[in-house]
Amino acid sequence: MRRTIALVGAFLVLVWSGAARPCAAQQLLPKSRSVIKAESKLVQLAVIALDEKGAAAPELKKNNFRIFDDGVEQEVRYFSHERVPVSLALVVDDSESVTHKLPFIRNASETILAPYPDRLAQARSGDEFAIIRFASKPQIVLDFTIEPWRKVKIGGEDGVFPATRGRESGTALFDTVYLAVTYSKMHAFNKQHSAVILITDGGDNHSRYRFKDVKSLLEESDVPVFSIIPPPVKIRESLFDPFEHKQPRIEDDPAESRDPFSIETDADVIGPAERHGPGNLKELADASGGGVFTATKDEDIPHIAYALCKAIRFVYLLGYVPSGLGAVKHPPDWDGKHKLKLELTPDQEFRGYSTYFKRSYHERSGAIFHDEAPPPLVHP
Repeated sequence: MRRTIALVGAFLVLVWSGAARPCAAQQLLPKSRSVIKAESKLVQLAVIALDEKGAAAPELKKNNFRIFDDGVEQEVRYFSHERVPVSLALVVDDSESVTHKLPFIRNASETILAPYPDRLAQARSGDEFAIIRFASKPQIVLDFTIEPWRKVKIGGEDGVFPATRGRESGTALFDTVYLAVTYSKMHAFNKQHSAVILITDGGDNHSRYRFKDVKSLLEESDVPVFSIIPPPVKIRESLFDPFEHKQPRIEDDPAESRDPFSIETDADVIGPAERHGPGNLKELADASGGGVFTATKDEDIPHIAYALCKAIRFVYLLGYVPSGLGAVKHPPDWDGKHKLKLELTPDQEFRGYSTYFKRSYHERSGAIFHDEAPPPLVHP
């Protein structure tokens, strides 16, 4: 009898799994002349769960999850929820569009790179971090290391994020995401538990890779991308100079005397590329199994960063062997992609909870690199 066992990994968000990787093992039974080919697939799904307050949800059990593969409910056979070592690539926008958001960027970066829950526990965990900064092109600030706070200074004008170096520059977001994912795949020690955390407004106007190229890569890879969007900047626009192209002034001091003939708006001083940013980030996050988190005020920053990093470290791992899919009808040009859906049950108990996971997987294995070689990352 000939038996082939294919292992297909379908992973989140969280953080770090999703591309199908088949393995084969063969065994010949001498007592039978007939050859029977049996195939079973173990699909593994990594899930990040946040409660109604946006904090990591640690109390979920195996019977709280329902998984649907192409609309057919599956039996969860494998379940775990424990601390895992992770490799996090922090990717920070340094272009002109984030000039006025540096306090947010520094605050979020310090929170993400801080030891969890303390330095002693962090030293035993095996977590590692890398830092990539980008404007017109990506630049590696720090290679993967277990103690980033010993290698670079985050805050202050002499830190790795001083006044933006990207003035009057383009924004190569898509190139940077592409390279951050491939860089993680090649250099992260915890390859099965790696993730990219992106801090940006989502604009792109200077990339070589197209949006669909990056999205296709994320669908095939096992590295989830999580994005944190800075809060809006308050600006002032005069009602009496609509034809004068003056730069709106940033409202730094709330106690400052107000011009009675002005209005306030939450719109950022951004161009068309940045206006499409949140939508782009949402599509890329969904394709990778990650998520997008938007800060509405500065006080949200530590909460978002801390909750996200904790949830990535305590991912839920679910496994099932697909069954009942023989009756599922696919189009003639079907590429082997299965659609996944996940629900928390009972509904009323987990109302307001959010889950992040890989929403599809391929029966075939996926390649990280496309035919075109990626542009090189630049070291300082």
